[in-house]
Amino acid sequence: MIGNFSKEELGAKYPITNKFKRAGDLLLRISYHHIPKVRMKNFSFTYSLLPIYHLKNDEYTNAEKKIVEIKDSKGLTLNTNVFVNYRINNKSAIEISTGFPLIARKLRPEGLSQFAITIEFIKRF
Repeated sequence: MIGNFSKEELGAKYPITNKFKRAGDLLLRISYHHIPKVRMKNFSFTYSLLPIYHLKNDEYTNAEKKIVEIKDSKGLTLNTNVFVNYRINNKSAIEISTGFPLIARKLRPEGLSQFAITIEFIKRF
């Protein structure tokens, strides 16, 4: 039993992560910034690809206090992102970003999302 659930109920969807040790990543963002020329002068858009290579399998400590490798947690995730920036004035803006994976590692025990959206207020000094 793990908490109130059996190991079979949790399955591979929720891997055990007691004393989780996350491996490092290597990443590169490739972006294209677009400023519309008509009607939307306060808006700009950025489209990007974000390849992330998880360098090795993650690890956890099992009930017997042994470090166990989480198989299939190493590998490539390729995310796509879109940023919409609305310039309020020369010192302030609001940015909405969204992203989701086009390619994902087989197992992501750190719980990284399938889809993300953020809203950000930007203040320049």
